[in-house]
Amino acid sequence: TAFLNGSMEEEQKVYIHQPPGYKLADHERLVCELKKGIYGLKQAPKIWYGVLHRFFTGLGFVRCNKEYCIYVQKVGEHWVIVVVYGDDL
Repeated sequence: TAFLNGSMEEEQKVYIHQPPGYKLADHERLVCELKKGIYGLKQAPKIWYGVLHRFFTGLGFVRCNKEYCIYVQKVGEHWVIVVVYGDDL
């Protein structure tokens, strides 16, 4: 369900055919603009990664320059290291 939590950016407009059951009479050719990521959308992993990135950087974490799946933050004398893994990222 992670991919369903990412919102589409304004420059990432994606349109789909109306799902069965949603078509209006005399308007069968209308399309729908996606506002959120969905399963099967090739942009969905990137959209979800953007959600994670904004979340961790909002908490003060810094993304590793060499490995984008690693975030670090120094708290007092300790380091907090978060490794993000997703099979479709």
